[in-house]
Amino acid sequence: MRRNIILAAVLLICACSTNESAIPEASLPADYYAGTLRMYPFRDIDPVKPPRGYEPFMISYYGRHGARFHGDDTQGKKVYEALCSSPLTELGKELRDFIGLYYDRFAGHVSDLTEKGRLEQRVLAHRMWNAYPSLFRHNPEITAVSTTAPRCILSMGAFCDGLKDMKPSLWIKQSSSKSYDSFLQPQKLIPGFTDKEKDAWRVAREFCADTIDPRAFIERIFGDPDYRVESYPSNVSFMRNVHYLLCQAPAMDVELPTAPEVFTTEERSKVWEGDNLKYYLNYGYYRDSVGVNAASAIMQDILDNAKADIESGKQTVRLRFGHDANLMSLLAYMGVPEFTGHTEDLHSVKEVWQEWRIPFAANLQLVFYRNSEGSILVLPLLNEEPVKLPFEPVSNVFYKWKDFKERYE
Repeated sequence: MRRNIILAAVLLICACSTNESAIPEASLPADYYAGTLRMYPFRDIDPVKPPRGYEPFMISYYGRHGARFHGDDTQGKKVYEALCSSPLTELGKELRDFIGLYYDRFAGHVSDLTEKGRLEQRVLAHRMWNAYPSLFRHNPEITAVSTTAPRCILSMGAFCDGLKDMKPSLWIKQSSSKSYDSFLQPQKLIPGFTDKEKDAWRVAREFCADTIDPRAFIERIFGDPDYRVESYPSNVSFMRNVHYLLCQAPAMDVELPTAPEVFTTEERSKVWEGDNLKYYLNYGYYRDSVGVNAASAIMQDILDNAKADIESGKQTVRLRFGHDANLMSLLAYMGVPEFTGHTEDLHSVKEVWQEWRIPFAANLQLVFYRNSEGSILVLPLLNEEPVKLPFEPVSNVFYKWKDFKERYE
């Protein structure tokens, strides 16, 4: 049974890995345009060796849920019906037939975790276990919490199942509650923040309307650059919906052929810019930075539990499961360079902020190491790879726990 699970996991890794050799620009993954809809880019990662004498004894974790179904049941239907009721080019017919394979296969499963998303979490748990065998060999106390979103609860369960694959007798305390919103998605509790998010969506829509010329795309699909898709407020809106459906396709629990190439690289990049913008406005260092400041509550939970566990002498693994935006804001609050850029120019946002860094199942791992003298170091990992913090490290990517506390308390 376990062998079958691991074989399936290997197949998922092969299917979801990013083809880094096909990147459109040197600094971008090939599927960057999918943004937060990217599948987790499992890569072979060399373990980071700690300074001599240090051993891992604690992990504090914040993970995004795994791959999910569409965020809107009506979106695919609307695109498909528009294609079915219009004159189409051969490429347009290919697009219609491709979308027809999956847009209505999972009605009612809005934003639910897919089986691919479950497997992403399970594989991540295997990789964590294999990366820190000495920690797990000592039977650490493991606790897991999630928001009440079903995709987060199931992601938590899948990750815990992955740990149990490695040791079936393992006991893990799991819990989901709205009371955890205060430290898993604190922005949700800020009065008026929902209106701020809606306003960012409006700005993103207007940005796309001002910067995207849909005529070439429309001609490719309908044979006439001036054809008007009447069921949409604009042709740009239709274009963005098609883009979303194609980006979402790899997460679906259905085998699909290669998607038709209906977009140019420049068009995909322009649509991505709009989606990237709305995250920056809410969760980056733009003007009031309310979303970033709220992430202090997530960090406080990390600090409080770490201090208590260190004082108790326990070896622990604390798992938290939430959402993309909350992880972004936490990374910005921590001062991770890739999330601390600032600009007032909406056209420059893509230079200082890239939400494709937070794919499905994205995760922050803070791995704590200790030596025989009681000295403690912290290794910060984003998607299993080291990231820099805004203060002096020890041995390149390790930070003194004392400095970590002083920086974020």
